[in-house]
Formats: sequence, structure tokens, C-alpha cells
Amino acid sequence: MDIIGIVAGLSIGVVAVIAFILIIRSTFTLEKEDRTRIIDLLVIGAIIYLVHMIIPTHSTIYKPTALAGFLIFLYGFIILIYKKFQEGYRGSRKER
Repeated sequence: MDIIGIVAGLSIGVVAVIAFILIIRSTFTLEKEDRTRIIDLLVIGAIIYLVHMIIPTHSTIYKPTALAGFLIFLYGFIILIYKKFQEGYRGSRKER
């Protein structure tokens, strides 16, 4: 692998870590019962995905365990978006 590939891979990794930190940080503004559930889903999904992508396994077109981790993360992210939408909607209704 040449230097451009290494730099591109590192920069994509840094952007992914920053995005993950921002997503987790935005969950801390939610109520306690919603916050813990969403953080659990996001962290567990990310761990399952990353561990399966890092550990070398047999080569297939897709990795089912990594896909499951991604779907768990996506489920947590969708719940986060929904709760933030509800929070904003309730805030806009109070201003009326």
C-alpha cells in the first residue's frame, strides 16, 4: 500500500471517530431513560461491527456479524433522531 492509501485510510478513520463522538455527545442532552438505552445500542453496535471487521475471518462478499453490528448501531441512531425530533417539536409547540 502506498502513502496515499495509508493517509486516506487514517483520515477516514479519524472522521469516523469524530462523527461517533459527536453522535454520543448529542445523546447526553436526552432524558436519562432514553439516553442510556440509545448509548447502549450505539456502543454495542459499533463494538460488534469494529471487532468483526478487525479480526481476520474467512473471505466472503459480506460479513453477517459486521452487518448485524451496523444494523444495531443504525437502530440506535434512528431512535436518537426520533427523540431529538420529538424534543424539538415539543419545544416549538411551547413557544406558540
